[in-house]
Amino acid sequence: MTGSVFRSVQRQVQFNPFKVTDDTSTNAVTKADIAAVIHAYGAMPGWGNYDASMDFNHNYRVDIADISSVARNI
Repeated sequence: MTGSVFRSVQRQVQFNPFKVTDDTSTNAVTKADIAAVIHAYGAMPGWGNYDASMDFNHNYRVDIADISSVARNI
């Protein structure tokens, strides 16, 4: 017998946009996610701690509305 065998694995992962940390043990929003957004509080593009994935209302500033968005999903 000759030939090739290929194996493919597919996983279904539910995406949570309010999960901002790299913690893969859970898909739920935790206090660590809120702490990460608080750490970036006040940041704007060009600042070292600005992360567009934490700007949920897309106003180019991490503000209290973004913190509230994450906290509501805990």
